[in-house]
Amino acid sequence: MRHALAESVTRASRWRALFFGSVVIALSVVGVCSARSSMSESAVSSCPSRLQRTTVVGVGQPANCETGALNPAMNQSVSSNTAAISDPFPNLLQIATLHWYQANQAGISVRVGRLPWGVAFDGSDLWVTNSGSGTVTRLAASTAEVMGTYRVGGHPEGIAFDGSSMWVVDNGSNAVTELAASNGRVVGTYRVGTFPVGIAFDGTDVWVANQGAGTLTRLAAATGRLLGTYHVGTDPENLAFDGTYLWVTNPGSDDVIKVEASTGAVVGTYQVGRSPFGVAFDGTDVWVTNADVGSDSVTRLAASNGAIVGTYPVGINPFGVAFDGSSIWVANGGTDTVTKLDASTGSTIGTYRLPSGEPVGLAFDGTNVWVADGTDRLAKL
Repeated sequence: MRHALAESVTRASRWRALFFGSVVIALSVVGVCSARSSMSESAVSSCPSRLQRTTVVGVGQPANCETGALNPAMNQSVSSNTAAISDPFPNLLQIATLHWYQANQAGISVRVGRLPWGVAFDGSDLWVTNSGSGTVTRLAASTAEVMGTYRVGGHPEGIAFDGSSMWVVDNGSNAVTELAASNGRVVGTYRVGTFPVGIAFDGTDVWVANQGAGTLTRLAAATGRLLGTYHVGTDPENLAFDGTYLWVTNPGSDDVIKVEASTGAVVGTYQVGRSPFGVAFDGTDVWVTNADVGSDSVTRLAASNGAIVGTYPVGINPFGVAFDGSSIWVANGGTDTVTKLDASTGSTIGTYRLPSGEPVGLAFDGTNVWVADGTDRLAKL
């Protein structure tokens, strides 16, 4: 393990120490057609030409860019938007913002496994890695009913969805396990680098941050075949995809590295705050949580050139970060709160105390934000 947080990092850090000193924020950030398009819970006002209506086969109904409205929840039939497409991922911005569609309901806290960490949404269900149990829990987003619990290794953290499978990082075995999203069946387990933590999907391939090796591993999502290993610094932690590039947080060097997804080449390195961990893309900018006490902020970088747009205070030890189409949500592990920021201005909209404590990972399901916390629960805001 190449990195240790400053002694001032609080309860979330003690989890990290318990499990070999690592943090991964397996984020599932859900965007809409453009980061700067206004969005309510029921409508999206406009869509750029590159974001035409798409349907991911077997996943559900997306935003309808032809009419500017979100389709109904997935258990309702919308015959005009259900035509299968030959290429399930024609829209890289949809993949980059992890726009996996709409769900319903609110105000729930559900017990999952021990020390839940990463959260991902598949268009219908929430998947949570339980880092202390070696399992993944699946819940229906519409009802919060637990649909299954699946063993995936010794210490699962990062999790990502590729349209048909969930990919789960296990840093206890230096491997990634692929689960069929339809039933939780293990499709395959693939070796990666030393101490893998973060993971992201780019529309074709799966990328894994190997914190212990200072590398990214690239796997073909269709087969699990190893496509390459790329050096990205001393302490890669978490990843986000922006449609063309991967953004990798490096808490050991307080920077973010920009990697070209087509080649694996590093094209830029950008200083942010201390101990950057979580990272999310909003369609235009990249948001990075600076988790060390004294930073306690989110840095916003222009995806086009890495320039700092702004740095915004949040709670103590911000870890997970997610985009909901108009706002940025940040899990503050040291204050048991979640902060909501306006994505256009960075101003604080609100800070919300969880019914339980120590939030880590976040995901947006099209309507609500789900937060994994240190009391072995998944809360729905």
